[in-house]
Amino acid sequence: MTAMEGLAIAQTFPRSARSQTSARSQISETKLVQEEIDRHRRRSIKARKLSQNARSVRPLSGFLVQRRPSSDDRKLWIELDPSQGTLTLWDGPPGYMLMEFPRKSRVYKLWRFDHLSFDDRAYELTLCFSNPNKTIHLKASRMVDFDAWRGALQPYSHHSESGSGERLDDDSP
Repeated sequence: MTAMEGLAIAQTFPRSARSQTSARSQISETKLVQEEIDRHRRRSIKARKLSQNARSVRPLSGFLVQRRPSSDDRKLWIELDPSQGTLTLWDGPPGYMLMEFPRKSRVYKLWRFDHLSFDDRAYELTLCFSNPNKTIHLKASRMVDFDAWRGALQPYSHHSESGSGERLDDDSP
């Protein structure tokens, strides 16, 4: 904007309107800066958690059933790789071929993992990821498998919630 254009705009608006507009823009800029600081802080906390979990959480793999409301449930091979910070869902275990085609997979980055809820009685785990928003419902066939997966995934969650609605927060940085 040239000085002449700025002067024309300034003369068009009364002084009180200019100051209100200026105040609004300062407030919106402050909000944007605060949002960016909060985003950076959340990323930093997640990065720290991922680093700690890479050292303390052991890799885990096995079959779980993915519960899907719109279609039939399906049995998947799930692999948790703390060193890579990934959770991978496969159509079958390593070496498995489905009708001559390679097995398909879906990889989820654990830094996007936000929330874990579980039902002890039904051996069900619900994993919520952000960006993109994705919820995965998994069910173990045995209590031993359920306990292993719950124990491995809880350190990655910002908070966990049991099936009874009891919230198990982990707000520590």
